[in-house]
Amino acid sequence: MEANFLIRYLQGECTATEKLEVEAWLQDAPKNQQILDALKQRKHKLDKVPVQQHAAQAWEQVMQVMAAEDAAQQLTHRRTWWRYGAAAAVAALAIGLGWGLLRKPAPVAPMLVNIHTGEKEKKQVVLPDGSKIWLQYNSTLAYNATAFGDTDRLVTLDGQAFFDVQGQPGKPFRVQTDHSNITVLGTSFSIVSRADLPQEIAVATGKINVSAAAVNINLLPQQRLTYNPATRHSQLDSIAVEEVTAVKDNRLVFEKDNLEQIAAKIQQWYNVKISIAGNTHTSLSFTGSIEDNGLYTVLDGLGFLAGFSYKVNQHEIVLSLTSKQK
Repeated sequence: MEANFLIRYLQGECTATEKLEVEAWLQDAPKNQQILDALKQRKHKLDKVPVQQHAAQAWEQVMQVMAAEDAAQQLTHRRTWWRYGAAAAVAALAIGLGWGLLRKPAPVAPMLVNIHTGEKEKKQVVLPDGSKIWLQYNSTLAYNATAFGDTDRLVTLDGQAFFDVQGQPGKPFRVQTDHSNITVLGTSFSIVSRADLPQEIAVATGKINVSAAAVNINLLPQQRLTYNPATRHSQLDSIAVEEVTAVKDNRLVFEKDNLEQIAAKIQQWYNVKISIAGNTHTSLSFTGSIEDNGLYTVLDGLGFLAGFSYKVNQHEIVLSLTSKQK
């Protein structure tokens, strides 16, 4: 019996043909079953023993012992003696060096998880560690499920999301975007990372670190960092908690916003092109919040409350002040 057949048999990795050969070998003599049982017990005890010698060296020793046994048996029953010698060699090395030296660990293939939302859908995602993420429209979250939680917890984001991260000492949670890296231990925060728009990272609870090409800063609750990757300009300001948690709460929040600021928030929220027609120099200032029941429902309600109208063109939505606001 070839030694590597026994190894693969115990690890459940042998082919159907190899399995039949091992089972036939077991039927040859009671001693064979005893050898296999001894290997099973040793494997169970040593599965978690750290490897102290390269697997290739252990295999070389196996072959040397097998060759010695084979050379010593040049009799009529050579085949039977070789079977016992090979199995005994494997058992001896497994006991002496540890099963981990004989195992050839199979590489673990990454299992990539991609979660995407379209222009009319949002999703709430629960990660393997219990952390929750609220994905906004037209957003993508990705992570390697195989490696997630081994030493850290890494996800990538393209779009907008709110994160509520579970604390795990020694295993930081990291978010990668196209232009920044965010590291946390246990907190809640929001990220906006869309193509051709400045990035916004804001904290609701806890503390996070943001690093980018020209930025390395810690953010505390109710702090917001706005970062433009094109110019590498950054700005730090304060923000209401309600605005940070807006995606999770499904509400657009406005704080003394004029028409340009309202347009910018709607554009960011829905990832649509918004422009303003006519003169915007006005005293319009709107404070309040509105539930997201769809783009046009929000535009209807917000337009009535704040004092603007809108028109849908082929590639954009155009806002204009109502006559009473001009």
